[in-house]
Amino acid sequence: MKYPKNIDDRSTIGVPAPSAGVGESLDEFDLAVRMFTEQGFTIKESKSVRNTGIVSAEGKVRAEELISLIEDESVDAIISATGGDFMEEILPYLDFDRLKALNKWFMGYSDNTNLTFPLAVLCDVATVYGPNVKGFAMNPLDESLEITLEILKGEDIKQESSKRYQRGHLTTDKGYQFNENTVYKILDDKPVDMTGRMIGGCLDVLRDLVGTPYGDVTNFLEKYKEDGFIWYFDIFALSAEDTYHALLQMEYAGWFKYLKGIVVGRVCFESTMMDMSYRDAFVRAFGDSVPIIMEADVGHVHPMMTIINGAVGHVVAENGAGYIELIRKV
Repeated sequence: MKYPKNIDDRSTIGVPAPSAGVGESLDEFDLAVRMFTEQGFTIKESKSVRNTGIVSAEGKVRAEELISLIEDESVDAIISATGGDFMEEILPYLDFDRLKALNKWFMGYSDNTNLTFPLAVLCDVATVYGPNVKGFAMNPLDESLEITLEILKGEDIKQESSKRYQRGHLTTDKGYQFNENTVYKILDDKPVDMTGRMIGGCLDVLRDLVGTPYGDVTNFLEKYKEDGFIWYFDIFALSAEDTYHALLQMEYAGWFKYLKGIVVGRVCFESTMMDMSYRDAFVRAFGDSVPIIMEADVGHVHPMMTIINGAVGHVVAENGAGYIELIRKV
């Protein structure tokens, strides 16, 4: 596993918009940019970042702007501006054989799974499932965001579960507004202590990569089978039933070979068509074959832990709390 070079406080951060643009939330985005520059970073935006609409530009244009930042020697790392819904349109325009030489962190979450996942499984390049640039729109930064920057700088930080989390989009320039108690739920109620390569992302996106060239996990799973794998899932808006179907599709495609365990974040927009719960979906898919932690600090419902795809994770949970340690094993 190749780990890109670490950043420092003087690094230049390239900011593309490979999915949507930030045109409808410029105040929030500009606050995030100020936060980076006040800490000493230089921000270099791609041309389409500030566009509005469901995508920032045509797929080919978005891909070209991303590639330009990748090839720009003055850019030290790349953090996606925001998420969206149609990032998969850029995939045919990317040369993943060339991307195997990538030596810059790419970080983003949600729709950015369309790149964080293929880079790890196809190119053997570690990526970061973590906040988009727009997510840094607060001053002072939440502790979880400070940890994200430290991880990009090369620090191996034990990320403890939060005490409280924010249900709903209530963020202001002063930070999150925590309104619910965090309780990690272990499906068989037994303490969890597991180690394996971390891989995953937004399940809404991952299910669409199954069976495509961008979701070919075969070589990745075989290369690191001695470590085994801990899959993490961030569910944005899939219903419980669609979650179950997605897990079955991944199982049938061989994605869960050498599985050590599963970590599931809090679902952002919950729904059900047949009174199935998300717990039911995972129990129906996996039974008691592996440890499963649900309602963890993963994904859209903040705060979110920062996860390195391809790193070895040591995941511990009991009594409603837990932690993740990331080990940059090659």
